[in-house]
Amino acid sequence: MCKPFDYKNPGITSIMMEVTSASSALHMYPDPIENDYEGEFLSDVDGWAKHSCEHMRAANAVAREVGNEIRGLSGILHKLSRDLEDTPEGKKLFEVSLKLSRIAG
Repeated sequence: MCKPFDYKNPGITSIMMEVTSASSALHMYPDPIENDYEGEFLSDVDGWAKHSCEHMRAANAVAREVGNEIRGLSGILHKLSRDLEDTPEGKKLFEVSLKLSRIAG
């Protein structure tokens, strides 16, 4: 298995790749971690569970970046729609900005 990737241009595909890697790590044979304590979580006692958590954190970080990008684009389109509000193009831009805003959450 590989480490979570440092994406230069994060996107939806990047999120899917991290989630796939996280899932793959959970399908491996157990890899006990030697600790002085039992641990509260599976990731405290199993190397693959810990590795899966690393990929899920990476997926979460990429999703956050993608959401921020989408929110930024939505804002730009919203401003453009106000400049063109009395035109069919302005109304369409406004609709698209609302859709992007909903997608970004």
